[in-house]
Order: sequence, then structure tokens, then C-alpha cells
Amino acid sequence: MIKPVETIPLNAAGKRQSYRGMIRADIEQAIAEGITKFEFEGDYNWKYLAGYAREEADTIWRSTWYKIMREARKKYGYKGGRVPSYSDKGQYIKIHSVKMEDRVHVYCEIDPEAPMRICQPLIDADLEDQKAMQEGIEAKDLTMDIYNCGLSARAAVVLRRSGIDKVGDLKGKKKTDLVKMRNMGRKGTEEVWALMQRFGIAEVEE
Repeated sequence: MIKPVETIPLNAAGKRQSYRGMIRADIEQAIAEGITKFEFEGDYNWKYLAGYAREEADTIWRSTWYKIMREARKKYGYKGGRVPSYSDKGQYIKIHSVKMEDRVHVYCEIDPEAPMRICQPLIDADLEDQKAMQEGIEAKDLTMDIYNCGLSARAAVVLRRSGIDKVGDLKGKKKTDLVKMRNMGRKGTEEVWALMQRFGIAEVEE
């Protein structure tokens, strides 16, 4: 059984807000401690407890989902944003109530593995789509004019003067080849090399 966190003060907006804070704190405490089942106990407004608990469970589910997506962006360069089905939230935190003689008892069940079970397939599907799209774009973009691929004007001019008109013309070039181009300079070399790496045509120097 989890008791309410006593340190949460009554909110100026009224008791309704303080009840929500206590409910959320109980659920978050259970998640942190690995507790999977508990009954809410304490100084709650029992008339509204079940409804508030479901709403706070929704809030915790959304924040958990956002956190997983942010971590995926950092780890994989994930750019997708598929949203889990609204009904999936019930797999993570379930709130149910039982009416007894003394009052309505409200229970919470938590499945700590549910968030990744729900979100990982969505992330994987988005990453596959992202990879396929990137491969298609880059294959097509090898024919892109060197002036239209995001290089600085100076670097593009140097390449054009060296007979490189399309991105694909850089294929087979090494970093030392870029350095030797007149007026390319260190900054221009790094800029063009980064472009070649992005399109997967940068050859590793031996």
C-alpha cells in the first residue's frame, strides 16, 4: 500500500489540485519503487479519486512516451513521431475501482515493461521508413548540381573550376584530392568532406 506524500501542500487553486498532485505522486512513487499493484489510501476526495487517478495516469503516460521519443532521437537520430494508440495507455497504468460498504476503493496496476513494449515497434518502424527515405533521397541527389547541395559559394566555385558539377562527381575523391584544389583551403575541405560523408561517398584514407 502506498500512502500519499504528505509534503505536497494544498494548491492555491483549491483541493482539487492538491488531490491530483497527491495521486500523481503516489503513482510516480510506485513506478520508482517497482511496485506493480497498490490501493490508494489517505486523505483523498474519494468521490472523485478514480476519475482523477485515470487523468493523472494519462499525464504520466504522455510524459513517459515523450521521454522515450527524446531518448530515441539522441540515440538513433530518430526523426519520427508516430503516436501510440490512445487505448495503449491502459497497458501501462490501469485504474479500477470497487464499491464497498465503507467507500469506493480505488486500485492501481502498473506494468513497467509496457512503455517500451508499446513504443519500440513504433520507433523501429519509423527508423526503417527514415532509412529507406534517406537512401532514396541520397541516391537521387547524387545527380544534384554542386551549387544546390548546401555548400558555401566559395567551395562550390572551387569544385566547379575543378570540373566537379554534380555531387556524384565527388565519388572516388579523397581528402588529399580536395586539399590540392586551388583556393579550397582547410575550411572548404572539411565542408566538402562532410558533404561526401553525408552522401556515403567519402573514401577512407589508408
